[in-house]
Amino acid sequence: MGLSISRSIIDSHGGRRLWTVDNGTRWATVAFALTLAASEAR
Repeated sequence: MGLSISRSIIDSHGGRRLWTVDNGTRWATVAFALTLAASEAR
């Protein structure tokens, strides 16, 4: 359920991707990418 909510939040902010990486233990890393607004680009 937590990843589903996270995906909804990321999608609503223009996120492009959500992925996980297995760390080889009981844990995983969750990462995402957001689009930078034109006014914030340099």
